[in-house]
Amino acid sequence: MEPIIDQVVISETDKKLSNLHLDKYLTLLENDDVKKIIILLTNDSNAVKDVLNIIQLIIVDNKIDSSDIQLLIALFKKIVNLHGSDLPLKDMTFVNFLNIINIVFQIVIKEKMVDIKNPDEFLTETNKIINLIIEGEQAIKAVGCTKCLPCL
Repeated sequence: MEPIIDQVVISETDKKLSNLHLDKYLTLLENDDVKKIIILLTNDSNAVKDVLNIIQLIIVDNKIDSSDIQLLIALFKKIVNLHGSDLPLKDMTFVNFLNIINIVFQIVIKEKMVDIKNPDEFLTETNKIINLIIEGEQAIKAVGCTKCLPCL
């Protein structure tokens, strides 16, 4: 049996998810595989609870910065390792996963699934960080560096 606090968190999460109008977020995405992963994620209340816990840890200081890298990696791993799902990972790019993380932050913050001061500012900073990562990946590919980052 789950502890009472987990039952309350899941119940509250389920309530918020049932009121979520996911379509308005999915229209922001062009990649159908990314959309599928967002749908799978939001249909799994345990995965949502885990993601919310990670995001709570990221936003505890009301900002996102280099001290949150390990938590962002944990969030990335959580999304990649959604259990029991038929994820289309073969054709997914790193940028696709960054887009998923970006949409997850938008949903969680805009739908007030977590409390944060200055939500618009936080989302702007999150977008800046994700765009910097994308630009860095593109720069590395343009230079042709494969020795230090063979995964790109």
